[in-house]
Amino acid sequence: MIRALPTRPILLICLLIAAGLSAGALLCGRAGGLTGLMLTADSGPGTGLRAEPRRVSAVDARDLWVGGPGPVRARWDGFWSVSATGSYALEVRSGDAVSVSLDGREVLARRPDARSRGVAAIVGLTRGFHTLSVTYEAATPGDLRLVWSPAGEAPRDLAPGSLFTTPPSARQQALGRLAHILGRLALAAWLGLALLLVVASSGAPVERERLRRALRVALPALVVLYAAALRFEALVGRYSWQGPSWALEAERGVRMLHPSALRWQPALEGYSGDPYNYLVRAREMHGFYEPNVREPLFPFATRLMLKLLHDRNLAVNAASALFSTLAVLATYLLGAYAFSPAVGLGAALGMAMHRDVIWFGVEGFRDDAFTLFVVAAALALLRVRERPTSTRAVLAGLAAAGAVLSRVTAFSFLLPTLAWLALGRGPDARARRRALVVTIGAVLVVAGPYLLSCALAYGDPFYAVNFHTRFYRSRSGIAFDSAMSWLQYLRTGFRPFHLVDTGLTGLTTYPFTNKWGGFDYLSPWVGDVLSIATAAGLVLFLFSPAGRLLLLVLLTSLLPYAFTWEVPGGAEWRFTMPALPFYLIAAWLAITRAVRALRPAVLRDLPGRLRGRERRLAIAAAAVAGLAVGVWAALCGLSYFRVRESLRAGEAGIIAAGGRDLLFFGPGWSPPFRRGFVTVRQAVRGPAVVWLPLAGARDYRLTMRADPDPPAPGRMLDVAVNGAPVTRLALDWDERRIGTYELLLPARLLRAGRNRLELGPSGFVLWYLRIEPAPAALSGEASAR
Repeated sequence: MIRALPTRPILLICLLIAAGLSAGALLCGRAGGLTGLMLTADSGPGTGLRAEPRRVSAVDARDLWVGGPGPVRARWDGFWSVSATGSYALEVRSGDAVSVSLDGREVLARRPDARSRGVAAIVGLTRGFHTLSVTYEAATPGDLRLVWSPAGEAPRDLAPGSLFTTPPSARQQALGRLAHILGRLALAAWLGLALLLVVASSGAPVERERLRRALRVALPALVVLYAAALRFEALVGRYSWQGPSWALEAERGVRMLHPSALRWQPALEGYSGDPYNYLVRAREMHGFYEPNVREPLFPFATRLMLKLLHDRNLAVNAASALFSTLAVLATYLLGAYAFSPAVGLGAALGMAMHRDVIWFGVEGFRDDAFTLFVVAAALALLRVRERPTSTRAVLAGLAAAGAVLSRVTAFSFLLPTLAWLALGRGPDARARRRALVVTIGAVLVVAGPYLLSCALAYGDPFYAVNFHTRFYRSRSGIAFDSAMSWLQYLRTGFRPFHLVDTGLTGLTTYPFTNKWGGFDYLSPWVGDVLSIATAAGLVLFLFSPAGRLLLLVLLTSLLPYAFTWEVPGGAEWRFTMPALPFYLIAAWLAITRAVRALRPAVLRDLPGRLRGRERRLAIAAAAVAGLAVGVWAALCGLSYFRVRESLRAGEAGIIAAGGRDLLFFGPGWSPPFRRGFVTVRQAVRGPAVVWLPLAGARDYRLTMRADPDPPAPGRMLDVAVNGAPVTRLALDWDERRIGTYELLLPARLLRAGRNRLELGPSGFVLWYLRIEPAPAALSGEASAR
């Protein structure tokens, strides 16, 4: 309590009221009836070994794992409270045999030989309590979920407060309703108390500063605890089936802290890929710095978790969850130090709640650890820039070494950032360079032994990076039986326009556009708002030294993946996870600046501040618009030259509808727009023209993805090239996929350079064209697949 507040008695009274309401809600809830269901489980069908019935809070097959894996037959019995009379949809999602009965009548049944992984039914129920019985049989307990919904609404789990072992009496029902009311009043009382604290401390500077200091600790702590709770829920929901019963109950309690759309299904598959290799590496480690293709930090953390969890494979998931939670804290610290606590808090909350971050945070990958150290290194180097001291330099070296020992590719952002700081000017330039020498020394001392051991064992200090070119070469159709460095891999089949276009997209569009779907379970507009705010915030980064440093770290940290994201297996979301904290910091920087700009005092002064600056603002706006148009035109040209480069090399080129297709699509087309999951152009008048940058006069095979619009099977489409007819296609319609048509463009109609492809009449949409040298003459007839 803040001592100097003049309203101390009022605050004390409010505190007593909030505590009293909370205690009343708890007591009434305990007296409101015994909630839950009675679970009776057999150790195996027909064995006769029946366990004692026990009370559980939900219909969940994971409760059956307490006795270990094996054949099981179980039954949940109790009463379900329905709040209103009406029709309800019930659905069982499971791959095993399940039967659901209400009031003694079977309403749902899934048999062992059923093809679907669930069954559903519509039932009419009256208000009140209904006997509920669920039976379940499986060779090994798998997934089981019972959901319900009123007509026309989204499915939801059975609320724990609506399940009872015995029907509560009228008095218990009244106490249950009272507990619900008191709980809401208690929440309002606690919020009112917090608001009163803010108002009471707003007048005196001393009390206001005390409150700010308290909130700067309390709010980030709550966000980090919330992040830990969400990851604990995902960890238990995905992997901890054989854990103690309290873990399952705690996981069900955490579900109340987020929308019901966020729900984790058990991981039925075994460990494979990177998580499996980390477990093997962790169990085989004899020394931290011993040479290995896997950098040592994450396997070492997994090894420690193996000791804590009695050698359970869950250790690799727990290590991932730990680093994921710490990354939330690091995001707050970076945003708060670079800009403001509000920016850090918003960014940390976004990291805590992002669905994909939570999912990968318990899957056993090292990307959460790398994200943590990228953010920590950016924070430490920013602190060195602000005030270069030996202590800060050593801390920066430790954070940078942690990034290297998580992924050796960390040098992609460390070297440019260190060079940027070393070349910086100012009164502290000399002290900063001395501090950077200390930082580099700390990196060499901590991470150098691992690089040295790899150099001695394999003849390559960057073996952990260069070894993985085998994977990308195998996916790219390149020979992978010999060793090759990353630089040699990029030079293989060198195509300058292809490389530049891939790299620019990998640094900008690709990592940016796939980061916002993780908020869809909150609301579809959350991701849209944050993406727009991020774009504005990245521009604001340019106008502050801290922002420019963060922008440099962001772009250079993406470099290792910017040129491989098109390779199958190289575009996994987790590879660009380190970009998300910087995006969220940029988003909340823009949001806080916008809120500050909309304050009444600022709006009142705005006309005066703009007066006399009209010409300067007009020139700046014109310059920005011109720069944007120039960049867009350059990107369109790059896309065009990439296709031409591929065709000249005898490879396939793809002309797709999108924001960079200006030089391909001539007259007759609408602007590109989204249809479902793809971007298309509509032919609004015929003939619609597409320009083909061919390498020479030879036969080409053209694959076209198009659909009649509006849907009308049998619509005819004439195809001509350079004014000469080629064929006539009959467009088919399939609501499941866009039609595919192949045809031959004969050499006699083509020439080197731009060729005019004419498609008409109008009344169709085009997704993309694939043009490639024809290995053999086709029939000339198009085929839809």
